[in-house]
Amino acid sequence: MGERVDLFKRISNLDGLRGFFSLMVVLFHYREELMPSALFSNFLIRESYVFVDFFFVLSGFVISNRYNGLSSRSDFFLFLKKRFLRLYPMLFFSTSLIFVIEFSFKIFIPHLTNGGESLSGLAFKFMDTILLQNSNLLFSGTYKHGDMGLNFPSWSISAEFFSYVVFALFVVFFRNRLRNFLFTFILVACFSFCLFKGQFFSSGDYGFVRAVIGFVMGYFVWLFSGRVKSLNSFYEFSLAVFICAYIYFLHQLSPENKELYGMFIPFLFAFFILSMTKSNGLMTMVLNTAFFQKLGLWSYSIYINHALIILFFPKIFFKLLGVEKTSASCLVVLLLTLVVVVLYSAVTHKYIEGKLGGYIKKKIS
Repeated sequence: MGERVDLFKRISNLDGLRGFFSLMVVLFHYREELMPSALFSNFLIRESYVFVDFFFVLSGFVISNRYNGLSSRSDFFLFLKKRFLRLYPMLFFSTSLIFVIEFSFKIFIPHLTNGGESLSGLAFKFMDTILLQNSNLLFSGTYKHGDMGLNFPSWSISAEFFSYVVFALFVVFFRNRLRNFLFTFILVACFSFCLFKGQFFSSGDYGFVRAVIGFVMGYFVWLFSGRVKSLNSFYEFSLAVFICAYIYFLHQLSPENKELYGMFIPFLFAFFILSMTKSNGLMTMVLNTAFFQKLGLWSYSIYINHALIILFFPKIFFKLLGVEKTSASCLVVLLLTLVVVVLYSAVTHKYIEGKLGGYIKKKIS
């Protein structure tokens, strides 16, 4: 057990993938009318929501590797405190900034807003998000159904924290075969729920179910990783090609069938993560370059910040400055937006995730 922890203490190629996929999610959320049509219609961009499932599986793998030794109630609460302090400062900062800007725009410059959302709706979404409830129906009401919260990518943070609670409970209070049996039961129950609902790619109301599926899959990747010595680098390449082909397959399906066949996505990412931890091919070499490693380092900030940037930054050009929307201008603004997302996230990673998060940890400790 200790040998496996040392071996997987830091999987840098997976960090690189995390950074790349976070940018793909940014492109998925970018507004259609502001993106060149040829780029917007690309199947990888249109189906990039599936990469959130990669984050869930990877999180389950990393957390299981790092915290599989939890054994007491004090361990349980310490684990949750560490994960909360890791995620919450950045989430609270980014969501609060969106709320202040949205609120101010609606009061002072309403012509720059998209309209439709009332001030009370903004307040409800803000509370729903900062209370980490935007992946379930706990606060059901007028503004709740189908809602992902004010900072819309943050639903997955809420869902992931729910998965942390489930993981810590099972690890602390159940051992070995019984724990594995219960995780299997949870996995089957969650898939059965998705079949019953006819929906797998939930992001608001039942997003926590999707997160638990990915997280448990990551747990089993960790469990079996100690039994696999190494894999030929062919596996990482062939699985990457197969995943791209499967995403293209999903892109051709009707919404109902997409939800059904989408349930295979966590399995594909589970095999892919296992292959990436056991091989050392060209893809691994590329992902270990400084560029992708930096993206991986800033990936959480990129993911949680991008809603703010893509909501407001393009408006500076197309609404405030009156730039004409052409394919060329849209492409330039898109590239500038991506650069701003990355640079801004580098700053928030350093000062919010790092310094502020560290300061809060010291005070609480």
